[in-house]
Amino acid sequence: MATESIKNVGNAASTHATETNHEDTSKKQKIGSPVKAELQKFVAGFRNYYTGPLADVHLIVTICIILSILGVVMVLDASGPASLRDYGNYYTVFIRQCIFMLIGWLGFYVALRIPFSALRKLAFPLYIFSFLLLILVAIPGVGQERNGARSWFVFGPVAFQPSELAKVIIIVVVALYLGQLTPMSKIGDTLRPIGLFIPIIALVIVQRDLGMAVTFGVVLVAFLFFSRLPNKVIWITIGGAVALFLILTLTTGFRTDRLIAYWHQLKGGTYDAQGAGYQSYQSRLALADGGFSGVGLGQSRAKYFYLPEAPNDFVFAIIGEELGLIGSVIVTLLYTALGLIGLRIARRVLDPSMRLIASVGTTSIVVQAFINMGYVAGALPVTGLQLPLISAGGSATVTTLFLLGLITSTARHERAAVAAISTGSGRIGKALHLSTPHVYSPDDVLNFGRYTGIAQWMVGKTPVSVKASRSTDPRRADPRPGPPRAQQQRPKPRPGQSSSAGGRRKAPTSRGNSTGSRTLPPLDRPQGRRWNPPPRGSYGDNFGPNGPRSRR
Repeated sequence: MATESIKNVGNAASTHATETNHEDTSKKQKIGSPVKAELQKFVAGFRNYYTGPLADVHLIVTICIILSILGVVMVLDASGPASLRDYGNYYTVFIRQCIFMLIGWLGFYVALRIPFSALRKLAFPLYIFSFLLLILVAIPGVGQERNGARSWFVFGPVAFQPSELAKVIIIVVVALYLGQLTPMSKIGDTLRPIGLFIPIIALVIVQRDLGMAVTFGVVLVAFLFFSRLPNKVIWITIGGAVALFLILTLTTGFRTDRLIAYWHQLKGGTYDAQGAGYQSYQSRLALADGGFSGVGLGQSRAKYFYLPEAPNDFVFAIIGEELGLIGSVIVTLLYTALGLIGLRIARRVLDPSMRLIASVGTTSIVVQAFINMGYVAGALPVTGLQLPLISAGGSATVTTLFLLGLITSTARHERAAVAAISTGSGRIGKALHLSTPHVYSPDDVLNFGRYTGIAQWMVGKTPVSVKASRSTDPRRADPRPGPPRAQQQRPKPRPGQSSSAGGRRKAPTSRGNSTGSRTLPPLDRPQGRRWNPPPRGSYGDNFGPNGPRSRR
């Protein structure tokens, strides 16, 4: 009996322990299942946010936010000592950069809201406005000279560089003009709008602004490349740009010394480390001090007047010193991702003008970033180009964010994005009251020639309406002018051929009809020579407004 009672007590204890374990497990499952469900929901939403039809929009905005935050932090870090020396306040340059950043994001929002039809109407007047500003700033006494270049308007504590505004305007203007061209257009029709660069670059040369001259050269070469022009034209333009760069460099004393210092640096030596080669030498020392992981945020020694222009041109050296190789690689990957996403947007959008704005605008920003990082690391000569969204500067920050807003607006016009927004997706767009984009149609292209005769000359003598009608069905375009097909004289019937046939070749019967009663209509071709239709994929599959054209 005692043994049985002991067994019963043991069984009851084990049963109680088992029930307790089951209760604890059920409680954990009840607690864990909502957390797991919410986590899975968050992961699915995150994946759809960055891989769905609006992924390009979200990725561009995310990269812009990261670069903007990093830029504000690095400006606060790098500009403190110089700001305290010049203005008596450690935060003056930082506060000014925050204000410019807010204005730039306001411009980003305006670029998202402005329709491209309004840009088409305002394009040429804005070009004239920027041209007049460049003329005014080149006049002694009106424009202020900084670092050897007279390219600034100064209004009290605020300075404005009109060449930055002209860069964005000329990208938009030339892209809108080139977007009107069709596969039937000639090379001269493409080169005429690119002639808009000539007066702008000439004025930049008069201002002796080497950095902006390099920027406009990059934009010009990008337009030539994405417009599918022959390689000969592209290489001639690159050769002319290099020759112009050498002329600007060798005709100015301190720029010549910088080029000589760069040449000695390539050979492994050091030239005038206390003069023309001082900035490049100090930037490389800062990168070397950073090592792999950096000395820590805010612990830079180069910003204490060892490295001039630390918050502006050489802010990447401060990043490499404080954040090390890891931070430098992250910044490089951010700009690389920005370039790849921008080019993907250009491939997906249908509108030729939007395609050029996305491709050329992305190229100008990314190439400028890599030029800046290149001369900070000593791989390129010092040109004075800033690091987009990270370097301190009001004009560059505002215009860069506006251009990125145009690229983001272009991403909203992708086919998948238009379909998703039309079906109710895009909650951020609804919160910002953004208009619903529409699918591109060639009839949307307006005639710029109605504004001025110069604009009509830029796009050629053929009216835009005719070009748009050709682009709707380029395979049926008639390359030879002549009377309509209804008025063309039919050839006389051959001997032995009935006149009722009208000299036409007998149409083949349809394959699906065994009786042969239904016939296919004859193919209309221009008489006198063989007609080859334009290549396939002119709109939507390839870069440039002219489609895939053979490189002559």
